[in-house]
Amino acid sequence: LIINDSTITPQITETGSKVEASVNYTFLGPETLKSLTITETRILTNRRKSFELDKRERSREQGTYSSTVKFTVSEDMPTGYCTLHTMISDGEYTKTVKSEVIINK
Repeated sequence: LIINDSTITPQITETGSKVEASVNYTFLGPETLKSLTITETRILTNRRKSFELDKRERSREQGTYSSTVKFTVSEDMPTGYCTLHTMISDGEYTKTVKSEVIINK
């Protein structure tokens, strides 16, 4: 399980605005493994708040995949620097990538 790339657009936004987060990852295993359930989780945090934005389970065959989530920044999210934690898990291994976003009012 390898995370190849992660993006967040725009990187500077406001509460109530839409943001798009994408991740590209590769899942490889033994030839006998036809498919596996992969869990994709995204959590937006700062020093005071944490919001789980999305959690998806996908049946994946070996290969490279892109996953995109569009979300609206909560009015409850304090302004300043935030981190989007994107976790990809196959049940045994979990890989995490962090993307920074600045939130203004």
